[in-house]
Amino acid sequence: MPSDDVNARILVRLWDVAAHSRRRIDASLNTRADCTLRQFVILDLIESTVENVTAANLARRLSCSRANITQLLREVRQHRSLTLTPAYGDARAEIMRLTENGRLTHRSTGRLLADEAYAELEALDVDEKQRLVTVLGKLARSRAG
Repeated sequence: MPSDDVNARILVRLWDVAAHSRRRIDASLNTRADCTLRQFVILDLIESTVENVTAANLARRLSCSRANITQLLREVRQHRSLTLTPAYGDARAEIMRLTENGRLTHRSTGRLLADEAYAELEALDVDEKQRLVTVLGKLARSRAG
């Protein structure tokens, strides 16, 4: 089926572009920011979530193991970006909040990432950017759901 081949090629190219962009952004953040892209994702999820966030919530939202989240949280806490407080009614869970340092790191890294994204998308016209935003929004919603 030709359409399946085309769809597969599109997906492979999308993953390739995403991987290339991630490597480039990681390299840029390593020299210009106080955190890595993975650490920023943790800070961003905590900062943008209205309800209380626990390690189990993060693991579920990022589709990874609790052990991976524990390691990432250890790295974020070393930068004094995160505080943990016991969850009411569950002695095993801790609620995460960003410290003032964490909020500053989140904002400054977010600005760097936005600058990188704008530079990457500079060659696209307005229509192409709008279509890209639509597709990426659908992908993000499908991942969250």
